[in-house]
Amino acid sequence: MLSKKLNHRLDKPLSPFVRQLARSGITPNMLTVGGVVMNCIAGATLLYGFLRVGGILVIAGGLFDLLDGALARVVGKESRFGSVLDSTLDRYSDIIPILGLLLHYSGWRYSEEPRLGEAALCGIVILGTLLVPYVRARAETVIEKCDVGLAERAERVIIFAGGLIVGAEVAVLWILALLTHLTVIHRLFYTRSQLAEKRGAPAASATEKNEGLTPSDAETE
Repeated sequence: MLSKKLNHRLDKPLSPFVRQLARSGITPNMLTVGGVVMNCIAGATLLYGFLRVGGILVIAGGLFDLLDGALARVVGKESRFGSVLDSTLDRYSDIIPILGLLLHYSGWRYSEEPRLGEAALCGIVILGTLLVPYVRARAETVIEKCDVGLAERAERVIIFAGGLIVGAEVAVLWILALLTHLTVIHRLFYTRSQLAEKRGAPAASATEKNEGLTPSDAETE
């Protein structure tokens, strides 16, 4: 939702800075990789329990992600491979900090008591974080667009990092667990309704129509 509102509106104010980056020989793919490196450092920081520092590093990694897209658009270096690389490395950036927090809660250092409930909650957030873009990518093979839902990447980064910085990491994990899985469900129902509209029938009728199909037929329809 935040991503849709901002869209490319930041390109103009960022233009002087990203043009300077381009003149320095920095490419969008370099910034993409830099964002992953920053999030790897954040994950290691969270692993050792430095949560506020980890939150700041997650924000820094998000800024790299913001700049790589702006640089590609402003200097005309958008490419299909760059898009695939960005999407792939975004998944690493999404998961590594949460994984670091999960390991921190697991009590991997014997000097600390395990917090298995919080570790399990991190696992639920990781699952939801992976499913949100997966459902969108899968849905957009059968409908034009599926960017509905509250837990897009920008929102997740801001909520997670903000919670770490203010010391409300457990509350934020509950929020992310709820929002990510609600977004997955929202996208599934949205896709179902869009497919039903294409067929000119309500979603319920579409379900009845598919009852006679084999599983493979229903999956590819």
